[in-house]
Amino acid sequence: MSDLFPPHLLCNIFSRLPVKSLLTFRCVSKPVCALIDSPHFIKTHLQQSLVSNSNRTIITASIHGSDIYYTDFDLNNAFATFINHPFTHSGAHFIASCNGLILLLTAKGSCVFETLSPPDPPNLDLVLVNPATRTHKLLPVSPIEYPVYYSGTECEFVSYGFGYDSVCDDYKVVRIAQFPDLVKNEVKVFSLKKIVWRRVQDFPYVLYATAQGVFLDGVLHWLATKRSKTEAVVIASFDLGTEKYGSLPHPRYSDMSDFVAALGVLGGKLCLSCDYDMRYIDLWVMEKYGVKKSWIKIFSVDQNVGIRFVQLKPMAYSDSGKEVLLRQDAGHIIWYDFKLKKISKKFVIPNFWKAHVSLESLVKLNCGDSTDMPTVKRKTKKSRQRDDFLSKAFNLKL
Repeated sequence: MSDLFPPHLLCNIFSRLPVKSLLTFRCVSKPVCALIDSPHFIKTHLQQSLVSNSNRTIITASIHGSDIYYTDFDLNNAFATFINHPFTHSGAHFIASCNGLILLLTAKGSCVFETLSPPDPPNLDLVLVNPATRTHKLLPVSPIEYPVYYSGTECEFVSYGFGYDSVCDDYKVVRIAQFPDLVKNEVKVFSLKKIVWRRVQDFPYVLYATAQGVFLDGVLHWLATKRSKTEAVVIASFDLGTEKYGSLPHPRYSDMSDFVAALGVLGGKLCLSCDYDMRYIDLWVMEKYGVKKSWIKIFSVDQNVGIRFVQLKPMAYSDSGKEVLLRQDAGHIIWYDFKLKKISKKFVIPNFWKAHVSLESLVKLNCGDSTDMPTVKRKTKKSRQRDDFLSKAFNLKL
């Protein structure tokens, strides 16, 4: 095939194909395999997916973290694929995803959710997984460096962030350990390229909640306060390239009553959802990064539009941009129409607690990847109904 098409043309064509097809094409010939495995092609394919919003998937995790699956973004696929990892017996806590890699927090010898409170890094493991290529990499554990004056061996909580540093062409994990006095903390950065943890400047804020860092364009973001949890909340940032801290402005809220805020990314832009005691939720999007006036409230959803919810989390825009995918509590995913201001589609996915939009990619982990992760399929309600129909109509045993 490489003899019939120039390499640049073949690269252009292949970059528009799904990962599953590319993994199959690796068997065509050695030159084709070398092309698909090359760092240049992997980056080209990833960039094409990001620009075209293609190869998107939905990651779902059960409440105990024992079952983690991914399925097609359009939710029309009859099967969800089980994500295997080294600690399925103890469960895994989903941390973040970036460019097709997902970061999981797992426990050693016990349920991960029993170990998270209080957080104890020596008893926890971090693992990076690429579900599309079925590879994983266990990250080394780094002990927490407690303050000299601090006699305890526990911290209030630990927050993680994961993202891509385009300056160094490196994937980095950031860990913030918040100590009980709410003043001191410890921040360490793990480099996937160098396979090492480094301590960096302490976080200059107090984490507002135990939420994980939100990644966008080389920067991680957290909701935090300056000195105590009673002070005004700020949007703190950490640049993975420069490893410098900063802050971003909040929107000009139309309702200043009490609400619970949560950061996210929607359509490649930072977003902020404000939950007003489960009465209604406002969703803001920062159209121009770092500019206060660019915050726009794109919609407000209350309990009177046919949506009964405890939480609503924005996940992604539709391909047309006229709808937004929302996670409605546990087990429910809905499409919300902006213009009609109502639900256009609703999906019930059993046995999941949280859901996240991710990406399928060929991004490689460093040497020592595990390649023995079998693909396990589970049938959805749609496929079970199809099988029941076939067995009754044709007297088949399925």
